[in-house]
Amino acid sequence: MLTPVSDNPRPSASLTWTGAVGEPAADPAAANLLVHSRAQDALAPLATAGLLGAGPRLVYLDPPYRTGRQFGAYDDRAGADEWLAMMREVLIGVHEVLRADGSVWVQVDDREAHRARSLLDEVFGAGNFVADVTWERKRKPSFLHAQVAHVTDHILVAAKDRSRLDRFTTGEQVPVRRVPLHHPGNGGSTLTFPAAAVELPGPDRTIPAGDMSTPSVSTRLLQDVRVVGGRNVDPLVMEGAWRWTQDRLDAELAAGVQVRAPRLPLRPQAITGSGSRTWTSLFTRATGMATNEDAAEHARALFGSAPFDTPKPEELLERIVSTASAPGDLVIDLFAGSGTTAAVWQKLGRRWISVEMSADVIDRFTVPRLTAVVEGRDDGGISVRRTVSPNYPLPDGWSPRDARRTGQWIAQMADAGAFDFLTPAQRDQVVATVREASTTVSEERVWSGGGGFLVGTPFRS
Repeated sequence: MLTPVSDNPRPSASLTWTGAVGEPAADPAAANLLVHSRAQDALAPLATAGLLGAGPRLVYLDPPYRTGRQFGAYDDRAGADEWLAMMREVLIGVHEVLRADGSVWVQVDDREAHRARSLLDEVFGAGNFVADVTWERKRKPSFLHAQVAHVTDHILVAAKDRSRLDRFTTGEQVPVRRVPLHHPGNGGSTLTFPAAAVELPGPDRTIPAGDMSTPSVSTRLLQDVRVVGGRNVDPLVMEGAWRWTQDRLDAELAAGVQVRAPRLPLRPQAITGSGSRTWTSLFTRATGMATNEDAAEHARALFGSAPFDTPKPEELLERIVSTASAPGDLVIDLFAGSGTTAAVWQKLGRRWISVEMSADVIDRFTVPRLTAVVEGRDDGGISVRRTVSPNYPLPDGWSPRDARRTGQWIAQMADAGAFDFLTPAQRDQVVATVREASTTVSEERVWSGGGGFLVGTPFRS
């Protein structure tokens, strides 16, 4: 049994590790660490002790939402000033240790989303704000609000230096598309394509300035352009109605987007795709995202009849950590709770540090949860990856989820009498055929146990 620790740790110069689970790395500087501490007290001494290495690539913060409620495992009744002071101190500490190519993800609901965004702009700079991601947290809405039934959370993302942050991609390849840059519905302006920015197939030549309009597109080339080796030697300056602004064009070219004008009259096209698809700011069930109900079912399987009150689904943390880090990166969670983040990070091969201020939560939830992960006794969450794929080609724009719901809809139609002109056997055959034809679910085991972690506090003398 781990040595009990006080629920009110205070900073000191010592670093004390009270136990180990599984087979953690022998050197704490390379080990996964579960730390008993207040969130705002943890990072500086860990950095001083050399336990953060080059710094975390990702920091995930799931602080109390300030609901005004007393939950079974924690008190969520902090006042607004107290909450803001705590979060400012936490974010300042995160900014100091975060890698230059790192990001912080702050999960809140709409009570504090506006204040959390203001704090991120204050500490990280408004120019380093990345996104306000909306997560569909519930299948069934709550009716606690007098006007609106809430089903979403905010996940606010900021970068240490946005210019050094990678794109957040899904891993799914995007087919090549040719996007016409002329857009007749927009107002007129002048767009300058720098020298060598446009591919112009054909022989070396000079394209004279002049009208390039057709009945559907009104545009002019404003200066002669020499073409050598299939590229414009001079800037290509055109007047017309454009899909992009000059700033957008410059940013896309800097990011590596290719521009092609294959024939006269000139119609520049952006060649996009052929890379990985980028996540949108909607994390919903339609995109394969799990909900709080899924997390609660997983928690009951792990903890029995008295699970942790507000767990997050492992699938949500998998998407965040897979998007914002790579295997081997250090990732940090300063509000560990039941340990969902550390469980996911253990399964996905990150080096993690999780911080929790309550010794009771550590003893009752976090350590048992992570022990089950290390010992291979946790089959929930992302331990087994289930892939839903269609058995037949889908219509354009359809997802496997659409196909599966079609099968469910056909079954409901049959129950409502839509196919009563068939015999019962024929009706059952139609329903069975549609359901079986819609999708197939395959399973792949992702995690079977292994590794370990150290438990303790850097603040106990």
